[in-house]
Amino acid sequence: MKRPLCALTAVCAIGLMTFQSPARAQEKVKVMSDGPLRPAFERIAEAFRRESGNQVEFVFGTSPVVHKKVADGETADVLIIQPNFVAELVKAGKVVPGEHPLVGRVGFGLAVRADAPARDISTTEAFKQTLLDVDSLIFIRSVPVDDPEADWANGKVQTPS
Repeated sequence: MKRPLCALTAVCAIGLMTFQSPARAQEKVKVMSDGPLRPAFERIAEAFRRESGNQVEFVFGTSPVVHKKVADGETADVLIIQPNFVAELVKAGKVVPGEHPLVGRVGFGLAVRADAPARDISTTEAFKQTLLDVDSLIFIRSVPVDDPEADWANGKVQTPS
């Protein structure tokens, strides 16, 4: 987990530093990004502001929400969302074609107690049925300490009805 965060921090810091030029001093950089990156980006932005004098304005949301905003005409200097949405925006002429580096990956896991039988998740339908058959589901998401009430807030236990 530490390695991807360090790589993400380095990519963002380099990207923000290359934005700096004498002609752009004291400007605002607008970043539209997936919400879970908020804690890292806010720390990076503060360091960037101290070094460059430029302010960073963030717009955070889920990739589909950010995608819709850009598709509807909102613009940004930096866009960080899922690759498939970037590709759609390039095709629509909303994002400049070229290289769009992958700066992170999100994974998920499925676990059962050691004494429980293995679950069949070999197909989409089998995975769906496995989820429907369980007694409870636990969702744990990254939550910044200073924003625990965000819409993507703390892990929740939900029992299927």
